[in-house]
Amino acid sequence: MLLSQIPMCHLFFGMGTLMVMGCQQDRSAASSPLAPFILPAIAPPKHQLPIPDSTTAECIRGVYPPFMGRFSFASHIALEEPDSVSPDERLTDFAQFRALEDSSNLGTDGLEIAADYNQSVVYQEPGGSGPYARVFPSQRTFPVYVANTSPRRKLLYGKDGHVFAIQEAKDRDGQWRPIESKGADFCDSGEWILKLRPGQMGVFLMDKYSGEYKTLLRVRLQNGESRYVSAPYKGQIDERQFLVTSQERQSLQENHGAIQRLYFSAVPALADSIAYR
Repeated sequence: MLLSQIPMCHLFFGMGTLMVMGCQQDRSAASSPLAPFILPAIAPPKHQLPIPDSTTAECIRGVYPPFMGRFSFASHIALEEPDSVSPDERLTDFAQFRALEDSSNLGTDGLEIAADYNQSVVYQEPGGSGPYARVFPSQRTFPVYVANTSPRRKLLYGKDGHVFAIQEAKDRDGQWRPIESKGADFCDSGEWILKLRPGQMGVFLMDKYSGEYKTLLRVRLQNGESRYVSAPYKGQIDERQFLVTSQERQSLQENHGAIQRLYFSAVPALADSIAYR
């Protein structure tokens, strides 16, 4: 696991320095809260950063996808300027939330997830510039959108400054396998629930990888009790990214539940050869 992926507990939505490297053309905004969601173009950031190489990895890698905030549907958005969130829209006391009168009317179902791999953003961990640049290097990423196209408010779960998501890739046998895993928890606090009104979306970032193996990838999001998988997109990785770490191997051999905890039910190739009681 890279040091750049270690979270800082008790952070609110940390906003790093961003640089847009390219975007798709012919985009348009949703004209109303119930209009179909259309991928937005990301506006260039105020502060420019050198463009880093894509991330290299030699095994499944623990990740903390940075959450950039909540935005209204639009043709263009600036990741440095998310919508404001009132105290009653971002909940950190889960017990209090469950006691709310409207909790039965809110859910994690009915959202739409879309990955825009054709667009690139340079992300810098908050506080990772200057003398800490080696510990928190900038990363080449792409945006992923969790859009509420339903007529009701929905919920998005996260912890500290990230959401719970990984990437999967198709191996040479045509099987979807995780190439990332849920980053380790270093503290028990920092969880939050964010309300998404109709016509709003949460935006997070996923890493782009280097490698000679060209294949299809997709994003898997664990959102409370709901699980979402994006449409596939073309990308490239190192085939060694299908391999588990020694620590994850031990977890898989000891407990079948590690598949859910580490990969949100995506099944690594190693698990096919493990006989569980």
